[in-house]
Amino acid sequence: MIRSCYLVYLLCLCASAQDYGNKPPAEAGYPAPPPPPPAPYMEATSPPIDAALIDNYGIMNQNDFPLPSCYLNDAGYLCCNKEQEMVMNKAYDNITQSRGGKFKKCNIHQIAVKMQDDLQEHFKMDFESVSAAGDFASKSYFSQDFICKIKRDDVYMLSFATPVRVKPAEKEKYVDRPPNFANSFA
Repeated sequence: MIRSCYLVYLLCLCASAQDYGNKPPAEAGYPAPPPPPPAPYMEATSPPIDAALIDNYGIMNQNDFPLPSCYLNDAGYLCCNKEQEMVMNKAYDNITQSRGGKFKKCNIHQIAVKMQDDLQEHFKMDFESVSAAGDFASKSYFSQDFICKIKRDDVYMLSFATPVRVKPAEKEKYVDRPPNFANSFA
């Protein structure tokens, strides 16, 4: 059985070498056809697009923004407040220069925390901050015009003002009591 399989394999191998070997010789009297001519150059017929209206996903109209103060920043992401964008960039610069310039840029959690703290301190409002190593989409409710997404050194950062301030509940005093297992085994 093994010998017959091996023999079939060798026959197939020999047949494939003959089938796909050298090209057959060209017949005498027939020259090879010339290569096709290159395609003619065609100029662009559409008008140029205003670069201020382009983002990463296509063309955006000014009407697509949630507020009249919104714009696309240098990285092509939505911001609605120039001051917020400046504070976010400054927070990123401060944290990346911390620890004697030896801050690890992969520590995106600390970047988000620093950005959130700086924004809350600057604007005296509650902010939410997100940072990621890759691009992401978001749909957020935000307060006033405080929403911005930036990209620095392959770190994507988004922050927005919390729309409704959540007051922390009064802390209940911990009562030392044994756990109730009565209903657990019923």
